[in-house]
Amino acid sequence: MSCFTLKDTIQADVASFGATLLALRVPDRKGNLVNVALGVKNIAQLQNNSAYLGAFVGRCANRIANGSFCLKGKKYFLAKNDNGKNHLHGGNCGFNKKTYKAKICPDSVEFVGFSPDGEENYPANLTYSVKYTVRKNVLVIDYFALSDGLTLFNPTSHIYFNLNGEGNGDILDNVVQINAKHFLPVDENLIPTGEKRKVRGTEFDFTRPKAIGRDLAKGDSQLLVAQGYDHNFCLCGRFAALAYSPETGICVRCYTDRPGLQFYSGNFLQQSDSGYCKHGGFCFETQCYPDSINKKQWKSPLIHGGRAFHSRTGYVFSTLK
Repeated sequence: MSCFTLKDTIQADVASFGATLLALRVPDRKGNLVNVALGVKNIAQLQNNSAYLGAFVGRCANRIANGSFCLKGKKYFLAKNDNGKNHLHGGNCGFNKKTYKAKICPDSVEFVGFSPDGEENYPANLTYSVKYTVRKNVLVIDYFALSDGLTLFNPTSHIYFNLNGEGNGDILDNVVQINAKHFLPVDENLIPTGEKRKVRGTEFDFTRPKAIGRDLAKGDSQLLVAQGYDHNFCLCGRFAALAYSPETGICVRCYTDRPGLQFYSGNFLQQSDSGYCKHGGFCFETQCYPDSINKKQWKSPLIHGGRAFHSRTGYVFSTLK
């Protein structure tokens, strides 16, 4: 395993195992560098990483209901690695469990992998990569793929942010805004029901900035079933979301070409091997809508053989006084 540091105004540490982001240091309002990304502490934790801290996730991020889908008349059965009910984040040996070769440039590192036909029971051979670039105050994550047949590809980066500083308590006072008029309600297994629900007038309305913890205790049925926020928001444009810490002044703005943003408030961190508390970090996971392969009304995560795939997500950091 190798580790790499990308340095400019901000600094990112990444590992070749799982193409994992280990740390992300950005200036606070006093000019001090603060690590705002939750990370693993040792190799053993990196290899297990049940909370997917900073992990590169694929072939298909998020959940697939009952671990199955149909493609061109054939039914595929995937590992049910989410409480024995659903497929989660690519399965038992997803992209986060692989060691990658690195292509190194002055301001970037690209991790290149290959997933053979039938791996985790996904169809088609797939060559793919994830590229981390640091330029001034921006972290850019590019995803590339090319398959030899029809298959699913819906990658994401599972970075947990705590803008108060990594390990500095919970993120309930971090303020969030999400550029979405609708979110996707989920069932008891956290699978989207197929409905797009308006956020207006609900605890899911982040169209104006508000603290993550403001509405958590209000008894909304969706917050109860997920024990917090673990929902996909239907984005209205390339600007996806922002968050900032009143404590440090650190602000992050997320931009993406993906249709959805999974906003996760770290509801089960305390049950993992991470050592972090409940709500110790939040995630802005850019992706296609969860289980969209089984929802005909939504954009599918399919890619076609011989057609190159590229997606980009960027995190822009600044400070507020």
